[in-house]
Amino acid sequence: MKEAATLPSNGPNHSYEDTGFLPLREPPLRFTGIGPYKGFEFARILTRRWAFCYELNVGGVLYYHVFKRLENPRFGTISYPRPEAFGEWAWCYRRLDEALNKLNLIGHE
Repeated sequence: MKEAATLPSNGPNHSYEDTGFLPLREPPLRFTGIGPYKGFEFARILTRRWAFCYELNVGGVLYYHVFKRLENPRFGTISYPRPEAFGEWAWCYRRLDEALNKLNLIGHE
């Protein structure tokens, strides 16, 4: 008889099944964009509890995307911002120091 697949325990007295919690997948450390970001190269620089910072290479020109941790429970992921999110919960900078400043402000606003 086959056993049902189960997720690992969430501590000695809990399991994912009894808490309803599943770990969310974060955006990958490195990836090549698709859709509106087709062909762009992304690399995660820093992660904070409430935000992420990625370096974006567009034909040799560097940009920095800073965005809030937006959980998507439907797909079990942390969302990477679409272009329309910039200015709302995501920001784009040309200088790393400006991006890191914004990253450190998120969660303290």
